[in-house]
Amino acid sequence: MKKMTNVIAVFGYNNSRIYDVEKIKNMALEKFGAEILLIKEHVDKQDLSVTRFCFDAQPERSDLEGPLRVYLKSENLNLIGCLPFSDKGVIGAAHTAKAFGLFGDDDRTAKAMLDKHLFRELEAKIPMDPSVYRKPFFKKIHDADELLAFFERTGTFFIKPASEGNSRGCMKISSRNDLLLWLEENAPYLKNGVICEEYLSSGNEFSFDGVNGSYWVTEKYTTEGAYRAEYQHIVPAPLDEALELTMQNTLRPLLTNLGSRGGAFHHEFFNLTDSRLASVEPNRRPAGMWIWDLAAWSFENFNPWATWLEVCAGKKPTASALKRVFFSGVRGVISSIDGTIAHIDEIAIRDQFTEIFGSENFRFSILKQVNSIVRRDARDNADFLAYVALRHKDALTLKNNLALANEIVLKNIEVCP
Repeated sequence: MKKMTNVIAVFGYNNSRIYDVEKIKNMALEKFGAEILLIKEHVDKQDLSVTRFCFDAQPERSDLEGPLRVYLKSENLNLIGCLPFSDKGVIGAAHTAKAFGLFGDDDRTAKAMLDKHLFRELEAKIPMDPSVYRKPFFKKIHDADELLAFFERTGTFFIKPASEGNSRGCMKISSRNDLLLWLEENAPYLKNGVICEEYLSSGNEFSFDGVNGSYWVTEKYTTEGAYRAEYQHIVPAPLDEALELTMQNTLRPLLTNLGSRGGAFHHEFFNLTDSRLASVEPNRRPAGMWIWDLAAWSFENFNPWATWLEVCAGKKPTASALKRVFFSGVRGVISSIDGTIAHIDEIAIRDQFTEIFGSENFRFSILKQVNSIVRRDARDNADFLAYVALRHKDALTLKNNLALANEIVLKNIEVCP
């Protein structure tokens, strides 16, 4: 009998994160002698260039077991792990892992990681000390007239599609004109429902990140306009030790109640002005925008990617407290004007970064091409011109360097109005 090939399945991913899939592929081969199996809709040439094992299916399906077993048998594959790599993939990975007797986070709560209304309903049932944790009011709406009526009753609120990630369609509504603008650009989201919830904060946003019992807090920076694009992250957040401990002690049991069993998570939250915490949304998959790579830079002998693969493939690596050796940060560069890109001098950017920061202390990626249309009011990270990552021993110096790097990129990307 022909020997079976071990595979680790990656459930759902955005093709803009193909670099992470390549990383997972290399680690799977190195650590387990395994290939990766991509489970996503609309498999394309780029996917097949990474691995020949691609299963074209909706990663949010809870009933993948049957058709997946047929595919695995046809390719002589043995599934040894399930990696939820997108919000939709959380659902398919949890149910498939359970069906195959593999490690996985809770399948019963998986859909609440995608459906923001289900999350708020689940959150409402979890006992939390109201003196340290705040639960916002919320309502699901499917109709434009009902949206307008909701605004007339409540005033300012925050709107988000019920089943979308990456801040798509998320906006602070402060006026009737805001709502009309949102409807002009996002009305199709009403079909599946939108969540209208209490607007909690204009700042002090963080995420609680980790895997396998290793935790850290990430500081998040969001744009100040109506759209709340997350343009900068600092790992770990430069917090007072007592405050970070309070955050972790509050959020760890919450995550357990949300179905986390040691898999990857990226839980977004506010630290409110009254010192209480309030959740923005949960994510039981790795953070985007290079945050896990920043963690590998920031903490001694820690690679969250490798740990995640080991956990999901059935190993039980020892969880250890993280020791910081650097502060690391990533900046999403936003155009200063609306227009079209006329020229990009990537060589000049790299040369200046090398001279100022040192070649071992930066990483950057241009996200747009010449002739791309760009905007100064970024709606989400799809509007960024580039990513820049830096590290430094001092948090304030790091933040100043990220601002400088941002200016260097903007000076070397010409945008014509």
